[in-house]
Amino acid sequence: MLFMASLLFAAILAVGITLQAIALMEGAEIRSARSELAVVLNLRKRSTNLHLKAIFNDVEFLGRSDGIRDDLKRLTSAWKGLGESRANLLRSTYVKGVTLSDTAPAAGALMGGSMTYGLAHGNIHSRITAFAKRGSYLDIYMIDMDGNIVYSVAKQDDFATNLLSGPYDDSALAKAFATVRVAFPGASATFSDFAPYAPTAWSPAGFAVMPVFDDDTFLGAVAVMVTEEPIDQIVGFTAGLGRTGVAYFVGEDYRMRSNIGAADSPTFLKTEVRNEAVVAALTGTTDIVDATGRDGKPALIAYSPLLLRGITWALIAEIPKAEILGRIDRVRAVLLGVISALAISILASILLTPVFLFANRKLTQGDIERIRKSWNRIEKRADAFALEFFNNLFRRDPALRSMFKSDLERQSKRFAQGLGHIIDNLEKVDRMPMRLQVMGRDHHEIGVRKEHFEVFCSTLLQTLNGYRGHKLTTAERDSWADLLAAIAQEMTAWMD
Repeated sequence: MLFMASLLFAAILAVGITLQAIALMEGAEIRSARSELAVVLNLRKRSTNLHLKAIFNDVEFLGRSDGIRDDLKRLTSAWKGLGESRANLLRSTYVKGVTLSDTAPAAGALMGGSMTYGLAHGNIHSRITAFAKRGSYLDIYMIDMDGNIVYSVAKQDDFATNLLSGPYDDSALAKAFATVRVAFPGASATFSDFAPYAPTAWSPAGFAVMPVFDDDTFLGAVAVMVTEEPIDQIVGFTAGLGRTGVAYFVGEDYRMRSNIGAADSPTFLKTEVRNEAVVAALTGTTDIVDATGRDGKPALIAYSPLLLRGITWALIAEIPKAEILGRIDRVRAVLLGVISALAISILASILLTPVFLFANRKLTQGDIERIRKSWNRIEKRADAFALEFFNNLFRRDPALRSMFKSDLERQSKRFAQGLGHIIDNLEKVDRMPMRLQVMGRDHHEIGVRKEHFEVFCSTLLQTLNGYRGHKLTTAERDSWADLLAAIAQEMTAWMD
């Protein structure tokens, strides 16, 4: 009897210890999820601010440039010299829909009209087109003091129209111009929030607009058109969000200002999210709460405001409670599985799943094939691709340039070789972590810190998407995002 009682006591004690361990791990899992969300929120906010800062720096550089000031004077004078039919004359002469890869319109001059405008246009077009390419701007405009669009890179339907009285006088571009038209000398650029824009087939467009002055005299403005893609790439990066978590922006109209990669259709300006986290963020609050997510289901949500020159967006990062509870259930299953046949079935299901485990992330054979297929498109130009990546990186965060003191072309070649080696050896995951952690230590020695990897990875994904005209599919982008998140996790694992 004493022996049986001892066994019973030991069994009860074992169960008690197991339940206590489960409770402790449940609390640890929730704290871990909150910590991950806080890091995600801060990194996404920092990366987005760097991206927007680069846009404002670009348009303010143009607006304060003596060359742009003189170009606007010449274009305005030439515009006035064309007479009342100037709009029709320009639109019939210059090729509508010029892309950023096109050269200036044929002959660069007007048929049957004055050469003055053609010469003024030819003097500026190649420079501004190159500037638009570097900044990935869909269009760059020069607008005279009366609201006439006297120059455009892309020559869309808004070219040669008037923003105060023309067909687009209620557009986001027109509203931004109206703001800078009453600005004082020395004013900064203004930003007009994204809205459907008719000249781009009603796709979302935002505008950064900078007034141009000659001493105290207002001459007009220069404007850049920005798209949602870079923002999607920043907030769409999956590191720190688990399997089903998402990050996104919401505007003051409660419509999303980013696309969700896993969504069946575009969400930018389409999907409305009006929950307590969004409302709180738009009023200037930062916090992490249990609330209703964008899909109406319970979630752990981190939120914070993002200020855009007078406009506020809500930055949201959320992980569904179902995933967090699922993690806890898996922990409970593992602990109880010591005395249960359930552990065997779990182990068998894991062993039979055709995936490669890399930094606790699952890369399927399909992921690997998509990554290699997209890499093969640029592999022959990998060095040039890597150089473009570094240029994009330093443009987004100029402070990083000082960390790479060697010749940039040599550094780009080494980077391309390293990335190619990883892609060639994705199945050999047993060799990967050690090498990546060594690379992480090497980068740490030159000043690279854990928070920099967010900018590295999102910039690399942005450069991959659209390099030499090759757009990543949604599936390819998701596969690359998982790979880059895994690489970053391994390279920074020893920093924890």
